[in-house]
Amino acid sequence: MPNFHTVIPIHNVDLDTEGQWEFSGGFVLAALPAWLRKQPMLENLSSSDRQALDDATHGFVVTYEAAGSALGTRAGRGRDPKSIQETKYVFKNGGVA
Repeated sequence: MPNFHTVIPIHNVDLDTEGQWEFSGGFVLAALPAWLRKQPMLENLSSSDRQALDDATHGFVVTYEAAGSALGTRAGRGRDPKSIQETKYVFKNGGVA
């Protein structure tokens, strides 16, 4: 299965660049991955969003495997199962997946 990533840059932090802090659910607070700034999709960001990303040094990062498209692969059970991408991006909604 291919690996997918969710990266949530955080701002106004001054952390040890060598450190890495693990949380539950596979989230890691770490230096932003080097490959992030080379992603073609970043060209679609506004200039202020690109500048904010350039200024960020750390973020929450999660790497996970999913069959096919991460958005099309469903995780969990119930009437409204969420995609793996949605379950890994819990901080978007205040920590509620």
